[in-house]
Amino acid sequence: NMERKHFPLQSMLAMFRSCLFVVFVVFVGCISLLIEGLEQPPQLGLASATDVDTVPFSTPNGPLQVWTTSGTYNSTGRPYKAYLAHLTDIGKFQFALHPKGCVDHRSTQYSASMEDCVWATNAGFFAFTPPACIGNIIIKGKSTQLPATKNVNFGISNRTNRTTIGFITADDLPSFHFDELLSGSGWLVRKGVSNVNSSSDLNPNSNFATEKAPRTSIGVKKDGSLVSIVVDGVESLHEGPDLFEFTELLVSLDLWEAINLDGGGSTTAIYKGQVYNQPTCTDQPEPICQRNVTTITCIHA
Repeated sequence: NMERKHFPLQSMLAMFRSCLFVVFVVFVGCISLLIEGLEQPPQLGLASATDVDTVPFSTPNGPLQVWTTSGTYNSTGRPYKAYLAHLTDIGKFQFALHPKGCVDHRSTQYSASMEDCVWATNAGFFAFTPPACIGNIIIKGKSTQLPATKNVNFGISNRTNRTTIGFITADDLPSFHFDELLSGSGWLVRKGVSNVNSSSDLNPNSNFATEKAPRTSIGVKKDGSLVSIVVDGVESLHEGPDLFEFTELLVSLDLWEAINLDGGGSTTAIYKGQVYNQPTCTDQPEPICQRNVTTITCIHA
């Protein structure tokens, strides 16, 4: 006769807890993928050719200007609310990343406080699981990582007094003498006009380009002054601009060159230590909250 086995109550409870843990892990993983998938840039490998525009620094002229603006997009009639900073003294700008920031994500407000930034926004794209930064990063002349991806770059060189925007190969990167460098995804404005359909790191028909979501950008005007901008939105409600609308706004604000930075629930602006926009870290209208991110843009007083 086959022996009947009896499982103690403690063993059964342990098995039940293990099953619950597996379900929880799968659930969290799915939620993480949903959050990441909405605003992740295309992974396109290494840059095969250098294609850049350079703009000489502007002459410092007056203090940092910060303001909000609202209106409707001419092409669609949809509303927007944007938060902007305009800087003529490029020497006061940098990217920032707190120590071990690529694996230990923090809020934009936290990193801005650590770097004493009067204005800051979220910046580069990143991965949640496993935690990582995406793309090129140089801060204060020191490289954090330089994979030389095909994604568009925004770089500053105090040696040449120029801002460089575009695609750069690994072989050519050293020749630019960057003090600050960060990759985005989408060269939105080139020489004062929309470049969405021509940016080699974008598929203009993809969900990444057409999704209505909060957005963040960094760019320069023709005179070389710098503009940092975020636009509010709520992904779950399809509020916020797609990249075509966002670019339309940038052109209307006289941006000469601009790239797309991480957006969606990451989009955050900090001014004088306080949250300046309406960030939606869960991609829902409530709560108003900051997502932990990696790199930030930073303007000093």
